[in-house]
Parts: sequence; C-alpha cells; structure tokens
Amino acid sequence: MTTLQQIATVLIAGAATVLTRFLPFFAFRHGAPRFIRYLGDVLPGAIFGMLVIYCLKDVDVLAGSNGHPRRSASLSPAASTSGAATCCGRSSPAPPPTCSS
Repeated sequence: MTTLQQIATVLIAGAATVLTRFLPFFAFRHGAPRFIRYLGDVLPGAIFGMLVIYCLKDVDVLAGSNGHPRRSASLSPAASTSGAATCCGRSSPAPPPTCSS
C-alpha cells in the first residue's frame, strides 16, 4: 500500500466508526422503541450466559479434579451479579412488545 492508500484507509475506517457510533442517536432522537429498550434489558444477561457456556464447552466434568475448580469458578461471577439489576436502580426486564396491527 502506498502512503496515500494507507491514509485513505484510516480515514474511511474512522468515518465508518463515527457513523456507526452516532447513527443510533440520530435514528432514535425521540426515544428508542419498546422493542429496542427490551433488547437492551435482556441481551446483556443472554450474552453473559452464552460466554459462560462457550468457555465451559471443552470442560470434562468427570475428569478427576479438572471439572470442580472450573465449575466453581464459573458459578462465582453469576452469584456476584445476581443482584446487579436492582442495585443500579433498574427493575426487571419489561415483557417483550406485542405486535398489534
């Protein structure tokens, strides 16, 4: 790549990053729809659960002492974050919106 191509690549990547960061603020100027707010409430917990499952996919719980330390280590973050939604002043997630025509 020439220097001009490198500069153009960095500028295009920067512009795309700025656009994707600020586009939701312009799209939802008057507030986000109920469905988007619902996803914001439930997706963090779903992603956390998916990451725990992914990290434990290769653990053989029946293989000697290998399974117990990993199992107990995977339960400690879940136990420490069980009350996180209430300590931040947020209530439980709202039910999913219904589609009515």
